[in-house]
Amino acid sequence: MKTKETLFEEKQFNDVAYAKAVLAEADAKLNRNTIGIVCAVAATVLDFTVVNWLANKLFANDPVMGICLFTVILAAIAFGVGGGFSMALKMVWKIGKIAWFLMPICPVDLILGAWAFVVAGIAALWCPVVFVLANRIQLSKDKKAAERYLGCFE
Repeated sequence: MKTKETLFEEKQFNDVAYAKAVLAEADAKLNRNTIGIVCAVAATVLDFTVVNWLANKLFANDPVMGICLFTVILAAIAFGVGGGFSMALKMVWKIGKIAWFLMPICPVDLILGAWAFVVAGIAALWCPVVFVLANRIQLSKDKKAAERYLGCFE
């Protein structure tokens, strides 16, 4: 039987200590995620504007390499500070798997799946703000669930 997967998971608590730990951790991660959102927005804007100009100036003979290098560095900073890399990786994997299942002919399905995986990975690197914001939503849901659980014991 197939189970329906959701994008955001709902935390389940079975003791007060775990709920308090999740609440304290969520507060710290939300503060760090705020900085990550700023970095991710800056990375996304820079990826589409300044990076193209700068890469053409610095890497005149190979602008694609320069764009790729700056994109990876900016996305790594945004994901490192704001989180969301595992969510991005799961989404990229699912897109690659869907493309793989679309074509039933053997060598073509492997090529299509690999191509979709690479394109989705590049898109995730070019728009880290989507996944950093999704991570913020998950952290907020965890915090609210912990507060609801702890509210039952007060």
